[in-house]
Amino acid sequence: MPNESELGCILLDVRIPGLSGPELQDRLSEIGSTLPIVFLTGHPDVPTTVQTIKAGAADFLTKPVSSDELLRVIERALAHHEATRGLKSKLDMVRVRIGTLTPRERQVYASGHGPWSGRFRRIADCAQAA
Repeated sequence: MPNESELGCILLDVRIPGLSGPELQDRLSEIGSTLPIVFLTGHPDVPTTVQTIKAGAADFLTKPVSSDELLRVIERALAHHEATRGLKSKLDMVRVRIGTLTPRERQVYASGHGPWSGRFRRIADCAQAA
């Protein structure tokens, strides 16, 4: 698995010997990678482009691409990764806090009678979805 403790992104070609870029994207997704992927290819086709974007690619560039454009796209992907890591960190903290509640505390907050019940429910729903 790629190191995600540092800010980063993956620059990936569609055609890679032995494994296609979209296949690698699928494998990275399966193992839980949150690194944004930018595809750069000299062999674009609409179905592959649509497939990779639907699967979460940050962008899909066609060669030749200017260095300014490539840098802009990578900076945008890095900014997205930074925001995602921040949200994941907050969500992990919420999960830990929810995990420390007693069954009765969970019951009270989930029932809607506690002072933070609505907020707790939204956070719990978000934590379960992620």
